[in-house]
Amino acid sequence: MLDNINKEDERKEKVEDLEQRAAQLLNKAQSFRKLTKQVKQKKQKENLKSKAGLIAVVTLLAVVIIIVVAVMLSRNSQSNGTFTTEHP
Repeated sequence: MLDNINKEDERKEKVEDLEQRAAQLLNKAQSFRKLTKQVKQKKQKENLKSKAGLIAVVTLLAVVIIIVVAVMLSRNSQSNGTFTTEHP
């Protein structure tokens, strides 16, 4: 009988220890979840900034190309127009 009581006390201690470890694990899981959410938001902001920068560079490049083509076409039409007015 005394042996059974001792075993019951040991089981109680083990259960209490297990409950304590489970509570600690739950706290760590909640902290991990919070941290991963913060990291995810940070990376999303970084990706958004990168995409915005890339779009700005591509847009600027497109504008420069359009301006260069417009200037070249303008010069060609002016030189063709001058060519025909000088030699009737």
